[in-house]
Amino acid sequence: MLNNSPSVLIFQENNEAIIPIILFPNDTLNVSIDIFGKLVFEGTNVNEWKIMKKLVSSQSFIEPYLFNINFKIWKDVQNNLDLIRENEMNLIKELRGKYALSEKYVSYLEKERNYQWMASLLIHRNKSFKGIPLPPQVTSMKNELMNDTLNYSSLFRIPALYSIIQAECSCYSNYTFPSPQEFTVLFDYICERYSGMLRSQLLLNLLYEQIVITQNYAANELFYEKFLNKFYQLCTDEDYVDFIRSSLKK
Repeated sequence: MLNNSPSVLIFQENNEAIIPIILFPNDTLNVSIDIFGKLVFEGTNVNEWKIMKKLVSSQSFIEPYLFNINFKIWKDVQNNLDLIRENEMNLIKELRGKYALSEKYVSYLEKERNYQWMASLLIHRNKSFKGIPLPPQVTSMKNELMNDTLNYSSLFRIPALYSIIQAECSCYSNYTFPSPQEFTVLFDYICERYSGMLRSQLLLNLLYEQIVITQNYAANELFYEKFLNKFYQLCTDEDYVDFIRSSLKK
């Protein structure tokens, strides 16, 4: 910054909050997004950021695009999602020119929109068009999702990769939420082919569906006991373990 005036950065989080961050000269700021969609701020003036977060709230859209629409024609899915992504990319270009955004931040925004597009496309494909071959972009996108370090904790990286894994295993019979039998296939598949934090995040997503979104866990708790124990053993983040354990109590 060229003078002593503060700069204000605006962040959006989940469906409820916009967060203005005030940066003064010599302040530092590192921002990431955890698996639960929460912004994580590290740097100076943290207390001020927390206060501002409490004071200001608004709406933002983070769900897969057009999630509640049941399309009848696959081409309509592609055209609608492509148009949304194109409009989002044009908006990013406009913001970049208007606010002189850094290359790294622009790359982050563009990748998030691409990941959201892929997750949305595959969710619709897995839900209503199972006979359609996987889009040709899946292979290159999967490699990018697995090797992305800039967006390692992005909001849509895990949903996009998880949707690809569901398609690879043909495990999406129950409106994209796996049955207990499909859950077993997915759990073993993820354990065998993934490791570290990525495996922990994918298993977290899989278990959360079974425990919270569907009634599968409630209908047969004993069936899931060995999978939970294995998750606790393999998980690389205690916050994920605590999150699943707290979900079991609800």
